[in-house]
Amino acid sequence: MNKWLLLILGIISILLLSYISFKQKASLIQEDILKRANILHENSAFKDVYIKLKGEGIGLTREVVLLGKVSSKEEISLASKIVEDIEGVTKVNNLLKVQTSKTIIKEVKSIEDEPHLKSKKTIKEKREEKKIDDKNISSVDSNITLVDKNISKKYSSEDNITDINKTKEINDTELNSTKIELLDTNLTVDSNETNQSICQNRLNSILSKRKIHFAYNSSNIEKSSYKELEEISTILKECAVKTIEINGYTDNRGDPSYNKYLSQLRANRVKAYLISKGIDKNSIKAFGHGAKNPIASNKTKEGREKNRRIEFIIK
Repeated sequence: MNKWLLLILGIISILLLSYISFKQKASLIQEDILKRANILHENSAFKDVYIKLKGEGIGLTREVVLLGKVSSKEEISLASKIVEDIEGVTKVNNLLKVQTSKTIIKEVKSIEDEPHLKSKKTIKEKREEKKIDDKNISSVDSNITLVDKNISKKYSSEDNITDINKTKEINDTELNSTKIELLDTNLTVDSNETNQSICQNRLNSILSKRKIHFAYNSSNIEKSSYKELEEISTILKECAVKTIEINGYTDNRGDPSYNKYLSQLRANRVKAYLISKGIDKNSIKAFGHGAKNPIASNKTKEGREKNRRIEFIIK
């Protein structure tokens, strides 16, 4: 009897341990799913999106629920595609809504816009206005006559003619001085353009030999590419670059919307790395273009690899 009891207790213990182990593993998988689903929040378009798993406690599943608001129907579809590609997700329950914003415009009409609002002037008021206009015209005529007399008097003597010549000489000197300053400015601009060209060539030289690599289907930068980014940050500091564009590209495989989204994430990640190296964040602009502007054919493996790239453009 004791043997049977011990056997039953042993089986129950094994089943209980197996269940606990299974739940712990399931919990880890669920946590990992939520962690990877947060890739949505790397895009500002999904900043108001709340991500959770369906169910509670023991009944927690691997079905992802998306709640919140976005600005367009295209973003709702894109959010589903991104989460569906996450390993371990069984289903996506997309409850996102398009956010509507109402703008109230108040139209203010002036008297000029509404002729009927203009007050009608009496005959007396019109006569008074005419008298004032005639008086002003007479005053203007007197001033013109006075000015003519002064001009005639001023230029009647030879001394005044000499003064005019001196003034002309001074103006010529100032004009020549201005020309010299403009020439110096043009030389400075040419110098800046030359410096910009040299710095751009240095960046292109690095990227022509070594690319910035990312983990597959991810925006995580491979450790092997940190050396290139370190060299690029050094060049940007030495050149005192005011504005640098980071452009991310992919090949043409997969959904175009997701490719553009992924290229934007990768450009953002490079921007974040350069900022961590001391580059002013206000001088960096990051853009994701997806499969646009290919530099090689997407029909071959080598061509697709060339098209998956990061480009830097000094402005």
